[in-house]
Amino acid sequence: LPGTQDLHRLETREDGTHFVMDRRGPRAVQETVTAMWEWLRLRYQDDPGSWHPDVLLAHPGGTRVLEYMEQTMPDGWPSGLLQYSRDSYTSGNRGGAAVFDIMRRAYDAGQKAGSRAVLYAAAPGLTATALEGEWL
Repeated sequence: LPGTQDLHRLETREDGTHFVMDRRGPRAVQETVTAMWEWLRLRYQDDPGSWHPDVLLAHPGGTRVLEYMEQTMPDGWPSGLLQYSRDSYTSGNRGGAAVFDIMRRAYDAGQKAGSRAVLYAAAPGLTATALEGEWL
């Protein structure tokens, strides 16, 4: 997002690398979530009532963003789509590696092959990425 470089950043100090987030950061991340919902809406606008992900693998960096995602999900989507993300976050924010932990949790829970999946991640910069695919 333009103009957000100072909101999420990594700083290298004598004792290592530190993630620094401005108080305005979660709101900026929420803007990327809104953009993701719009992207998915446009992809499936011909049949909006029939499509939703079966699993949503999200590394948003914090509980406030997870709450925002749940509050703004399109109507009709099943509840619990972010459970693997929530479960992962309870054991700490691992940064980008959290995506692998979240995917492992879905795998361990027996996520079915062919499930419609959306992967979302926000990172310093502020950058965000979303992709839609099929669970193998």
